[in-house]
Amino acid sequence: MPTLFPTLSRRAKSGLLAALLAVGLPAMVTGQQAPAPAGPVKEFSEAVSKELSKMREFFDAQNFDGALVLINSLLPATGPESYDRAWLSQTKAQILLQKGQYAEAIPPLELMITLSDKHAFFEKGQVTEYVFYLAQLYFQEASNAANGTVAQRKPLATKTAGYIQRWLRDNPGTNIDNHVAAASILYNLAVFDADNPDKELLNVALAEADRGLYMTPQPKDALYLLKLAVLTQAGNLKDATELLELLLVKDPTNKQYWPQLAASYLGLAGESKVPNEQFELNLRAILTIERAQKQGLMNAPRDNFNLVGLYINMQKFDYAIDLLEKGLRDGGIENLQQNWEFLASSYQQVNKDLKAIETLEAAAKLFPESGSLEYQIANIYYSMDKVGDAFRHAQIALQKGNLPRVQQVRVFAGFLAYELKEFEAGETILEAAVKDDPDAKDAVRLLRAIKDIIAEREEALKPKT
Repeated sequence: MPTLFPTLSRRAKSGLLAALLAVGLPAMVTGQQAPAPAGPVKEFSEAVSKELSKMREFFDAQNFDGALVLINSLLPATGPESYDRAWLSQTKAQILLQKGQYAEAIPPLELMITLSDKHAFFEKGQVTEYVFYLAQLYFQEASNAANGTVAQRKPLATKTAGYIQRWLRDNPGTNIDNHVAAASILYNLAVFDADNPDKELLNVALAEADRGLYMTPQPKDALYLLKLAVLTQAGNLKDATELLELLLVKDPTNKQYWPQLAASYLGLAGESKVPNEQFELNLRAILTIERAQKQGLMNAPRDNFNLVGLYINMQKFDYAIDLLEKGLRDGGIENLQQNWEFLASSYQQVNKDLKAIETLEAAAKLFPESGSLEYQIANIYYSMDKVGDAFRHAQIALQKGNLPRVQQVRVFAGFLAYELKEFEAGETILEAAVKDDPDAKDAVRLLRAIKDIIAEREEALKPKT
């Protein structure tokens, strides 16, 4: 999720200082003062009061640098718990925000809040608003440190979470934009460590997103998307799936929701231990892709192949075959050798060996240098007890080469030659196998048997004396 700090930036430049000026500077203290109570009072000291007119002049002239210099000159002489220090800190923070010096605004803003909490210098609603700004400022600092160490990020993230949770507790308003920002900040804090997300903060972010959703009959999409991100990060695929279905009712042509929904159903199927439930969830994933395709989406070759794979996993081979055949014919599925092999394998699953051979032969024309296609044809013929055809294609496979396990093919071809009594051909094939690998036991044993037979036959053909 993107950070929400730019919201603060706009407010700082257009609203915060204007709000200060609208309230107006307090009147200067003159004349006899009432006896001071035991604790700090909400009044300026005489030293600060004398400078307020100059402060007003700086504000009226938009001379914020001059105002900042004046504030910095007054602060050291103020009492540590005084209203002077609280008000000057607040004003300093406002000026720094106006100037875009966000990190520098944190200490005076935090001091102002601390003093007001102790002595009630400012209205609660005003302090609550500043708490929200301070949370955003700390969040910006935490974001800037996101690539640093956990030790660097943790204190900033903790500060952010503390202030945002205080705002959630104390804020009496119903500004939905603030709820969006708060939930987004909490979510981003929770996932700073992507490998170990903070589940507690995720739950708080989820609760705040829900709070925002219930505030209006037509919630903003940002809240839905935020809730979806939280649910996904928390591993709550069930609720994420239900939310995606709702979002697709609102926006059925969204290119991102459909793949997410299909992936969610597949994730739920992977989590389930109940076969019937797994079947239903995989079926929902299939239907999701097909629903998306009716909207003109998820119809790329990869999507079509994924759909075939889902049908295969559910042992719906007839559906898979139809999709594969159509896709390979019209380009809906990539014209790759492995996809032709996949189609042939599907035919074998439904006991259509001749169709499997026909498919592999068509693939062999498209990929003429592939010996593995011929080897697969040889295996199917052998399973059909057509040893001669099997041997012929095994020989072609060896001639073409490009075999991932050439020794395996040589032994298979040598065995077929043995069965067909093509001993000389088998001897040639197996000698090549033993030459490449003298320790190949199957090849050595079969070659010895063939040589013995050839020797016996030659011996039998010798004229008897």
